[in-house]
Amino acid sequence: MLLLLVLVACGTKTDADDGSSTDACEQYQPAPEIGPAVTISIRHDGTTPVFFSPHGCGGAITIDLTDATGANVPYRLDTECFPNTCDGFLEANDCSIGCNNCAPPSAGRIEAGAMTQTQWPGRVLTTLELTPACAPEGECPGSCVRPDQAPAGAYTVELTVWRTCTGTCECEPPAQEVCSLWNDEQLTDPVTFTAMLDYPTQTSVELVITD
Repeated sequence: MLLLLVLVACGTKTDADDGSSTDACEQYQPAPEIGPAVTISIRHDGTTPVFFSPHGCGGAITIDLTDATGANVPYRLDTECFPNTCDGFLEANDCSIGCNNCAPPSAGRIEAGAMTQTQWPGRVLTTLELTPACAPEGECPGSCVRPDQAPAGAYTVELTVWRTCTGTCECEPPAQEVCSLWNDEQLTDPVTFTAMLDYPTQTSVELVITD
């Protein structure tokens, strides 16, 4: 009888007691180290300016990646809004998303003869369901992204530019090799330039724009 009373008082160990809920939430943690990064050099060997679709408030040149199967490789984070990753939501008090108060450019311009650089951090984004057991309070999105290490292999680096711009399409001030445009310019006549990348053996690659 005494043994029975002790067992009743102690109760039965639940999933929450054994930390299974915490273990389930560990899936949202990003890779501890990602890289090496790849430097992408862009050289415009053509004779007329081209235009690009910028990313973020800083107007970064948009580079796309595909793997050896031709599938798109998602890697770009929304750097203007936070939280923007699974672990960011888990660390927040609620699921409120705050965004930078900026006016992102509508287009960008690359002058003939220009040279510039951008970077791929060696990252891929894995989309996961954001479960209520792991999410903070408030209305949360149904999914989130986890930054992961990109697997080794062959990738195609792609840059799409447009040859025709309608609107205010000049750099201000002028004579800039690369600039951002903010007046709802309309871009037409796209062309895509590519380069092959053997990752992580290669940590640099060059894209050449031609007429």
